[in-house]
Amino acid sequence: MVLTQEAIKVNTHHVGKMVLTKEVGRDGSKDITESYKFPEGSEEERLAMEAAVKYGMSPLSVLLPEADVEMDVHVEDVAIGSDFKLTLQFKNKKAKPRSLNIYVSGNIVFYTGVTRSQFKSKTIEVKVGPLQTQ
Repeated sequence: MVLTQEAIKVNTHHVGKMVLTKEVGRDGSKDITESYKFPEGSEEERLAMEAAVKYGMSPLSVLLPEADVEMDVHVEDVAIGSDFKLTLQFKNKKAKPRSLNIYVSGNIVFYTGVTRSQFKSKTIEVKVGPLQTQ
């Protein structure tokens, strides 16, 4: 049996939601998302999307059909060098149970986009009952 992966939904609200860097002179983190991403729904964001489509991004990649299961990602405050908690919540919007194979990975990435190392790699199976949230 061959398992394949295909996009069933692209959630543009998860990408760039929290861009963090280390605070100067402290061990805390600073959210710099506003420096790298236009506000959701703004004219600048719309123009950026149009430019991406113009230069090769497929417009279909954001026009996929509605998914049966929604996923919410919650991350508590992240302090440099400390553990943090990541919570995934799944909402089954259909009257049939769903089995999900979820792959989660965490990587240290420099502001240049270069990946330093992977600190977490885990695959889990989640079963969500009809019209349930887990």
